[in-house]
Amino acid sequence: MSTVEQVGAQSQEKPALSALQDPRSTPAPPLDKGVEEPEKPFELDEVAKSLYVYRPAPLKKNQKTEGALEGIAPPRVVLLLGWMDAPLPLLLKYAKPYATLLPQSTIMIKLSNGKSHMNTDKSNSLKVLHRLLAEETAKEDSRRKLREEMGRVDASRSGLSLDVDKREKQKQQLSESKVTLVENENETEGMKKTEEDQEVEDAAPPPSVPPSLPAQPYGLLVHSFSDGGGNNLAHLLRTSTLSLTPRATIFDSSPSKGRAWEGATAFTMPLAARSRPWLIRVLLRQTFRIIIFMVFQFVLALHKLRGQASRNARMRTALNDPKLWPRKAITEAEDGKQVLLPPRLYLYSKADALVPYQAVEEHARRCASAQSIPAAKVVDMEGPHAKERGEEKVTVLDAQERIVLRRWTQAPHCSLLRHDYEGYMGEVKNFLRRNLKPEE
Repeated sequence: MSTVEQVGAQSQEKPALSALQDPRSTPAPPLDKGVEEPEKPFELDEVAKSLYVYRPAPLKKNQKTEGALEGIAPPRVVLLLGWMDAPLPLLLKYAKPYATLLPQSTIMIKLSNGKSHMNTDKSNSLKVLHRLLAEETAKEDSRRKLREEMGRVDASRSGLSLDVDKREKQKQQLSESKVTLVENENETEGMKKTEEDQEVEDAAPPPSVPPSLPAQPYGLLVHSFSDGGGNNLAHLLRTSTLSLTPRATIFDSSPSKGRAWEGATAFTMPLAARSRPWLIRVLLRQTFRIIIFMVFQFVLALHKLRGQASRNARMRTALNDPKLWPRKAITEAEDGKQVLLPPRLYLYSKADALVPYQAVEEHARRCASAQSIPAAKVVDMEGPHAKERGEEKVTVLDAQERIVLRRWTQAPHCSLLRHDYEGYMGEVKNFLRRNLKPEE
């Protein structure tokens, strides 16, 4: 019996899903040197069908929060958008390292299947995801205002009078102001704090804090897999429901051009599981693949006759359209002629049977063109011209480095992490160090 129980009564609390105890889960690959497992057990809450949330443990006084990544302001939310029919245990192999690298960040996992892929407008889990992101945005705005106000209160200490009676009155007013601010934040966060937690909040520094203190999380990091994840991200952009400001995006094995045979192969992947009988894996799957291929060919021809763009074409366009991204995520030049999308990292493979590497590189070139910046250089992770491994020096980010292309030669579709864990996570960490800078 699964540890995730669907509870019908609203008054009954939904139990947490422990990824460490769930029989469906499998242990993540060992983290690289210098990265420790998070202290809190990795527990997921199933907030809707195919939507899971991991919330980090509250910070304690004097607790280090940088994790393995130092000198960054972590995102408030890491959004993992899974590939079509990807099971939860596979997505956990990406979520668990993020929980260690970004211990202050909430992690949301949105799964994808064939039905939701074709009917994103009717997906209840996407509506719930929209609500959760809106709630995180409200909390982020409230915390920012609180910290700014606390900074003004602390700054006013220097104006205390030398008169004893007047000074005592001013101190009392400052104390009452802080109590009111903390009470307001408690109401916004919707939870009760212990005395130890309250000390952490009272000690929260204003924006001009020393660099030794932890930077507060803000914004959104999106990690999207294949067309299942890309389609969900495009839907969030088109419906203006990506309320939390994206700071960086990572595309794994995505996006394709949506060709009929590749689409039919993707839709029949569940039938290819090794646990299934040979008759299903080979004969039945091949039959269904041919049928689905013919249907897709008919649909594509119909779109062409009507002069309409296909679903994948609309997705590819949406991901590169500055008009669809939240206004706060766009960086504009002073002359107003150039707009810059959030930095993005493409991770892909030449051996991918579902998403040709040429389709990924073409999408990256179009992304550069939409921003009027030079096309990104392809960097090979395998072969005679493979780049050297290791931590990259963080320098001032120029326009060309806003789009990063990392290409493997032998990794199957959405299996880059399993194929080359060290190289994959190394590129992710280098990308995050460059782009998750604290607010000035």
